[in-house]
Amino acid sequence: MQFVSNALKKAMKKKLIIFSSVTIALISAGMAIFFLFVRQEPVYIAVAAPLSGARRAEGEAMLRGISLYLNEANQKGGIDGRRIRLRSFNDKNRPRDAGIVASEIAENKDILIVLGHFSSEASITAGRFYRKNGIPAITASATANPVTSGNDWYFRITSDNELQGSFIAGYISKSLNKNSASIIFTDDSYGTTLARSFEKTARDLSLNIERKWKFQPEMSDELKRISAELRAMEYPGIIFMAVHGDHAPEIISSLKFPGADYSIIGPDSFATPSFIGGFNKYPQEQTKPGYFTDGIYAVSPFLMDIANEKAHTFRQKFIRKYKEEPSWVAACYYDAAMLAVEAIRMSGVHGKENIRRDRREIRGFMASMKTMDDAVKGVTGYIYFDKNGDMKSPFSSVVFYQDNKLFPAYSQYQMGHSVGNDALRKVLDSEIIMLKDKTMNRTDVVYTGIDVGEISNLNVRQGTYTADFQVWFRYKGGVNVADIKFMNAVGSVRLEHPVVNKSKDNITVQSYHVKADFKNNFDFHAYPFDDQDMRISFRHASHTRDKLIYIPGTPDGKVTNLNPLSGWNIKNMRFYQDIITTASTPGSRDFSAPQNDIHYSQFNAAIRIQRKGYDVILRNFLPVLLMALALHMVYFIPYEQYGIRVWVIMFSLAANSFCHHRLLSDIETAYWSITEYAIFTVYGLLCLSVIMSIIIFSLSRGEKIVKIKQINRAGKILHFLIVLTAATGTWLWVRSLRF
Repeated sequence: MQFVSNALKKAMKKKLIIFSSVTIALISAGMAIFFLFVRQEPVYIAVAAPLSGARRAEGEAMLRGISLYLNEANQKGGIDGRRIRLRSFNDKNRPRDAGIVASEIAENKDILIVLGHFSSEASITAGRFYRKNGIPAITASATANPVTSGNDWYFRITSDNELQGSFIAGYISKSLNKNSASIIFTDDSYGTTLARSFEKTARDLSLNIERKWKFQPEMSDELKRISAELRAMEYPGIIFMAVHGDHAPEIISSLKFPGADYSIIGPDSFATPSFIGGFNKYPQEQTKPGYFTDGIYAVSPFLMDIANEKAHTFRQKFIRKYKEEPSWVAACYYDAAMLAVEAIRMSGVHGKENIRRDRREIRGFMASMKTMDDAVKGVTGYIYFDKNGDMKSPFSSVVFYQDNKLFPAYSQYQMGHSVGNDALRKVLDSEIIMLKDKTMNRTDVVYTGIDVGEISNLNVRQGTYTADFQVWFRYKGGVNVADIKFMNAVGSVRLEHPVVNKSKDNITVQSYHVKADFKNNFDFHAYPFDDQDMRISFRHASHTRDKLIYIPGTPDGKVTNLNPLSGWNIKNMRFYQDIITTASTPGSRDFSAPQNDIHYSQFNAAIRIQRKGYDVILRNFLPVLLMALALHMVYFIPYEQYGIRVWVIMFSLAANSFCHHRLLSDIETAYWSITEYAIFTVYGLLCLSVIMSIIIFSLSRGEKIVKIKQINRAGKILHFLIVLTAATGTWLWVRSLRF
């Protein structure tokens, strides 16, 4: 007895030592992970934005764009394992408050860089504090030249007013074909720098300036005077309003009266939420959206319809998180956050004790980004800087308002480099705009739509169908729109003679009839709960994306005029533009030569169809459910009747194999569908039944009744848990795929 007791004590002591050792090891590992990764000091970035007041919408857009990128960066491990934290400061879009905020940031000993401010006036005031205290700052919205001029701590990733004002004058002259203009500008750094640049370029282009007014918002009589003098003019030309977005609605509403038909163009402030929101208080706008804004042109630093491929990914993420389309403010500050994180990562961070050194190195890294090779590729383009800290080759798009919404103008201009030998012809044909040392090349925007009349001969297994439709184009100038390539057509499809061909004011509308077979790679992951897209996709045969971009000309919606498809419900129709990339070895027959990526604008029409009824679902899942039930009943068969168990298992195996073969004949995929997962679940249940039956048969020979009951009970529980897990997983998968 004493021997047993000592042996027991030794065993317990050994277990205690092992348990203690494992516990100490786990605690040590946990503490190591905690101190190595969790306890690392975070990296702090500040954002200074108008979080209250008239420009609150822009401040919220700034926060959303920045937060979206920082969340992505943190999910990827932050900066060398250190999380990135954002500190928000409200400058109320007022210079005085911006100075207070900048002073508070300067006193903070852990903020490495500032994103903001939104307005030029606020940025100029805050910039003095940042320069004095050595804090790098990035603005994606303050466009007045003094923001960065003379301040080597401030960087700008949007066009400055010198370029913006000059570009607007060039666009008015070369694209809108106007020969005279009037100017209304705000009496501050934003308005004066825009007006000065516009006027200088207008003189160079022989664009006559009819009148010029200085607008001071705090003086109520100013608006009445400007409105009265404009009404008295016989022809003021197109009116360029170099004013802030929250001031513009008051001016524009005063000019809207019976018989008035002024052409108006504005800067980037006209493409902000506060501009369009400023008209909501007027009854005319409430009755008819777009009453004041229809036909107004504006410049936007970012436009999703003609943005790069990276921007499309950004848009999807933004909509998924915020349930709305991103504005140019959100997109530009997403890029500002990207640049800030990259600058901190490349500079290295030494901690609070070296905050001044860290800030200097971050500023130095951004100042060294002088060429395309040094650039950070953002959603708005390649970010690198000139000697003033301004973004080289900034993107500017021209948009116009219709029904309170922004649409791309028919002609866009993007920064280019080589002009070629026929520069004069290109200038005369408005193919390029030359502004001092910069050349801007024209990109034609073609509004496109597809009106489907009939879908027939749908073969889901082969992924083919016949589509009968009208494809139409609305464009400006002499674009050869008929020269297109259908990317998913089974055979060659050519547009021959237009059914409709009409022009008015240099805007042409053409429509072509097409009936052809198309092929699509259907997605059967959710089969038989699947929705499918029947796509019609095409690109221009020769014009790359820098020459021509397709824009959907009709909104998404329900399809009401299509014939019904057997076994399917037609849900809706979507139109979208994306980018298709091909590789090319220009001028070389050597296929091993370095390849260049060529980008085309691709237009897509997608008809969403959904399986109708429950017959396909029952045909695929009812046998599976019956087999699962039959295999569960195996555990209720007395162990003595071993032959019946074997018969049920063999029958279930044969039935499951038949269902599997029928599924593979219905759909041919390189991946598993939900139905196939269900079938393999049954295979798993079969294996469980076989294993349990063999164990029970072995135990029955020794008449171990208690253990047989335990094994049987375990089989029932395991079977139920497997079926429950599979059913829950199927439901969640279907839900994720369809919703």
